[in-house]
Amino acid sequence: MSKRRQFVLDERTNALLEELAGHGARDVSSVLCEAIQLYADMESRHDTIERDPEFRLMMERSDDDIRAGRWVPHNEARRRSRYKRHNG
Repeated sequence: MSKRRQFVLDERTNALLEELAGHGARDVSSVLCEAIQLYADMESRHDTIERDPEFRLMMERSDDDIRAGRWVPHNEARRRSRYKRHNG
């Protein structure tokens, strides 16, 4: 059973929706339905990951490392990665 909904989109979101609907000659409703289903699937996967005891332990260790100052700034990690790639 289909339900009619009404909502407001900002200009950017509306332009994206129209562009997506234009690909494959789909209508706006089908694009929105697919987007909502994909979002719900993504949320479900995140919930599953976050319930994983190993993930939770990894996050706790990461928090502990950050609090203890055992971390490297992003630009330094990138520099080290490039060095390692080029110098084995």
